[in-house]
Amino acid sequence: PADTVKKGLKSAHIPARLQVISKAPAIILDGGHNADAVNVLCEYILKNRIKPACIIGMCKDKDIEYFIQKLGPLCREIHTVSVGARAESAETLAEHSQHYCSTVKVHDSVESALEQLMSQDGDILICGSLFVANKAYNALKARFDI
Repeated sequence: PADTVKKGLKSAHIPARLQVISKAPAIILDGGHNADAVNVLCEYILKNRIKPACIIGMCKDKDIEYFIQKLGPLCREIHTVSVGARAESAETLAEHSQHYCSTVKVHDSVESALEQLMSQDGDILICGSLFVANKAYNALKARFDI
């Protein structure tokens, strides 16, 4: 019945899609990796008035330039990583990012980037790939009981 469908859609949850792990500071996972996803992500950042440090990793076949061009100016810093065989290198992601954010760092893993950012104050966004979101989720789940 239509009421059951409406109720189900209202309660549906997609892991790693604007998944808020913590509110203060904000820690957000977003595995979206296309233009629509980054547009929604940017709207969320602006609406919630956060200025996150971003851990980003993306696959080579995605529109990396557009994604980083939209997101970069909204970040206080960007930390790039490479995850998986299809991934773009962290160094190449950093090259793109330097045009849109003044502080860019390369990491050898999601876990090392996350560890560094968790030792600092401020909001954190992990995005660009479901591979990256999964690594971050696994690293965070014990700490935040998710």
